[in-house]
Amino acid sequence: MRYMKSLLKISAFCIASAFTIIYHNCSTTFRLQTVTKGRLPSRAGFSNVTNKYANAVGYNVTAQMQILPEPVGYNVTAQIRPEQKPTSVPLRGWRKNVHWEPGAELDIYDFLINPVDKCNAGKDDITLLVLIKSAPCNTDRRDAARRTYISGAAKYNVSTRLLFIVGDSEAQDERENIQEEARRHRDILKVGFHDGYYNLTIKLVMGFKWALQFCNNSKFLMSTDDDTMIDIVTLVKDLDALPSKDHSQFVLGFTEEGCRPRRNVDSKWYIPEDLYPGKTYPRFPYGHGYVVSHHVLEKLYLLSRETPARIPFDDVYCGILLDKLSIRVLDRSTWLKDRHPQKKKQDYLTIEVSLQDMEKAWTSFEEDFEK
Repeated sequence: MRYMKSLLKISAFCIASAFTIIYHNCSTTFRLQTVTKGRLPSRAGFSNVTNKYANAVGYNVTAQMQILPEPVGYNVTAQIRPEQKPTSVPLRGWRKNVHWEPGAELDIYDFLINPVDKCNAGKDDITLLVLIKSAPCNTDRRDAARRTYISGAAKYNVSTRLLFIVGDSEAQDERENIQEEARRHRDILKVGFHDGYYNLTIKLVMGFKWALQFCNNSKFLMSTDDDTMIDIVTLVKDLDALPSKDHSQFVLGFTEEGCRPRRNVDSKWYIPEDLYPGKTYPRFPYGHGYVVSHHVLEKLYLLSRETPARIPFDDVYCGILLDKLSIRVLDRSTWLKDRHPQKKKQDYLTIEVSLQDMEKAWTSFEEDFEK
């Protein structure tokens, strides 16, 4: 859907050409934001992008949080722009049930819930912005993260901001829960696309865009999952110690060489040859958690606007962008071991942590860095 170019009154109805989207009157009065289409300023102009770009398009950057009224009456499973034609190739595997097409613009969606003051852009620098990929239904996971490493970041005065990034949901109760969470915790960034596994590339690029518009004072960005436990204290400490001369190509993560596309139609990661004919993917940082410098973030976002997504997997797509930029990923475990050879933990992350083990995983990190 294309961005709308003027402020809407909440009581008004608006019909978008893509899917006949109707905005309805909400019981609570929300501050609306103008949504714009078009490129961000040139790389040379990124230093003041938050204030200059936001003010130019009507964002109220002094508001604590902005909430657009929920869209109703639209087909939330549709992900392609109206001018795109469905493929003539027979759809197989997951593609039979998911309306996804390659080549869609990834950054054209609205920020439905936007904590615009989260980073206080234009003020003091922040070392690390963490965007945690979450689904609207994952309330328990978000609460577990808040009780552990998110509260730990405040406890240990870590220079970081942490946000959960979610898409939209068909379920009204999930929409209401997300709005309530956003009001209570001020840590929800909601984007106006249907949340689902095969739309993670949209979530990634919209996260890039938000970081550049509203958190331009962050030196690094981390993309992670809501079932990942982060040693946020040690990670930010080590990022703080990195000389600025090493920021220009900095990407920290875990990669595997020569990962092959899955051709089995029953696989969750099935990719047919008409989408990706290559025998192997470029090296890519696994999506459970990787860090990029602000310099790399700018390059990734700008390149994403010129690079259609041929696959729906966000980490692989990021690897394709990094490959085009000739940027290699530093191994997370090696980087940590070089800096803390005495530590028992060999990684900044514990991945795929169950809800029952979140507290235990955080306690393990805490015991290690408090020694």
